[in-house]
Amino acid sequence: MGNTLDSNESTERVEGAFPPGGKIANRYEIEELIGKGAFGWVYSAKDQFLGRTVALKILSRERLNTGTGPELQSRFLAEARIVASLDHPHIVPVYDAGVDHGVPWIAMKFVEGKSLAHVLGELRGHAGAVTLADWNRAASSRPWQAAARHWSRRPRRDG
Repeated sequence: MGNTLDSNESTERVEGAFPPGGKIANRYEIEELIGKGAFGWVYSAKDQFLGRTVALKILSRERLNTGTGPELQSRFLAEARIVASLDHPHIVPVYDAGVDHGVPWIAMKFVEGKSLAHVLGELRGHAGAVTLADWNRAASSRPWQAAARHWSRRPRRDG
């Protein structure tokens, strides 16, 4: 798969990650870890029922075991419902969501491509901290401009 962790990141170092071949909801077979963050992981997985590859976002057990775990799970699943209700070419569709053995997950369309960190690294042309200029170059790309135009035309409901 083309969406993998940077070569300097090892799946063995990801505490609590799910192993390839494991299943979520007795339906999604984990293939490869493609991203990780403060709240969990994103895997490529095979939907055993529909036969397609999906991106599977899984909330970290460690985060769930904190005092804010129940609220975090509720927000995570609310995110799934909200994104599933949207239809826009620049929003990745959500196919399914749920909780398996106490671990919440979201199945969404698998999109081949590069991570934002990779794109920003290319824009910088070197390793190091992301600068405001890097973000401005990324935000001035065509997809970001189209999304910004779309959202700027939406009616505001903030009071």
